Amino acid sequence: MNAGKTRNGNIKCGKFQSIACSNRKKKSCVASLPEEIVFFILVRLPADILYNSAQYVCWQWYSIIRNPCFIYEHLRRSTTSGLFIQYDRLPYTPCFAELGKTNATVTEVSFPFPIEVLATCDGLVLFRDRQNRDGPVLFSNRKNMTIRVANPLIKKVATVPPLTVQGYHYSYFSLVRARSTREYKVVFAYGSNLRIEDFDCMVVTLGKDHAWKLINNKFPNSCRKLFCCRPLSKGGFLYWAHFDFPFVVTLDVESEMFYEFPIPAALCEGRYTVPYYLTRGKSLSCMVQFLGSPGIMFWDVWDLCDPMSGEWKKLYRIEWDFKNSRPRPVFKGLPSRSAVMSDILPIAWVNNGEVVLFCVSCSPGPYVAYNVKTGETFTFGSHTSYVWWYFWRDYAYSLVWLTPSSLITRGGGGGS
Repeated sequence: MNAGKTRNGNIKCGKFQSIACSNRKKKSCVASLPEEIVFFILVRLPADILYNSAQYVCWQWYSIIRNPCFIYEHLRRSTTSGLFIQYDRLPYTPCFAELGKTNATVTEVSFPFPIEVLATCDGLVLFRDRQNRDGPVLFSNRKNMTIRVANPLIKKVATVPPLTVQGYHYSYFSLVRARSTREYKVVFAYGSNLRIEDFDCMVVTLGKDHAWKLINNKFPNSCRKLFCCRPLSKGGFLYWAHFDFPFVVTLDVESEMFYEFPIPAALCEGRYTVPYYLTRGKSLSCMVQFLGSPGIMFWDVWDLCDPMSGEWKKLYRIEWDFKNSRPRPVFKGLPSRSAVMSDILPIAWVNNGEVVLFCVSCSPGPYVAYNVKTGETFTFGSHTSYVWWYFWRDYAYSLVWLTPSSLITRGGGGGS
């Protein structure tokens, strides 16, 4: 028998058999991997790759990726984030800036946010619907207040229960995940009339509550004027902080308890200028600028160690020598040195708190990124001089939805 020999013309058959055996071997290798190993391999992949590609490789991967435990672990392990940017004017198209070591890629968010974004948390976005703005904008009219929450990656949308309060003068929405229950809550902070001292908070648990409830816990009267400022949210807490006040107020969203603690003691020494409060990593940070010798600017970075005790820790000092650095390409396109030093603003921390982003408020120009670990500095994108018309938040795509037991589903959907 000469089957399989090249001289009998069976080489093609031999190759086909070899390839087929090789494919079967590869498939059996993937299938034979313990599920725990596959879990810890997949959990390191970006959310968009998991959702758009990896979950369709095989049934095992599909089941793992759609498991709530995997979704939470993927969120917990996430160490990178970019910048969510929306200019609060038509057409309201948001962008996402993903930052590398020395550059950034800016892309449009592939989800229609008809009106301004109000808050973000864990890849979820809270936004105001288009139907709110038919004619003049009347924020005090509850009929104009349809608020929705969405995950832009998995294309899920839910409507927040309607508000029943009226007549408020100012208001802010926040989206927060409770620390132990992992439930997502929307907090509505508002002043009930023209008196700044009149302040209330309401909360609703998404996917669970059908109506808002008032947070009844009391807070010191000395804090009430602080509540007209927009709060920052991170790690299950809301923070109210402003340079005019020597203290910070925090709300533990899960227990609905308020706490008050002082700002870093060093800030009272007088050599610092205005402090800026941002969320960094899983907590609150305070960045304070002060000037050194001519042409040199410093930023001290403080982190809040415990939002209940109010303990602060100084982590970094950022030094910029504009006199020597300005000729370098990284500072091209920026306005004069004096303008930069007086009007440069920190706007967000990204990449797990390793990169801080700045913009110059007095002039249109690029964003400036500074890595506190490596000292690398680069610019990207652009903004207008009307910085108060921007929504900036650190952001990362995720697979999460409204409740810990929710599974992701493809395509648009209703509530949880």
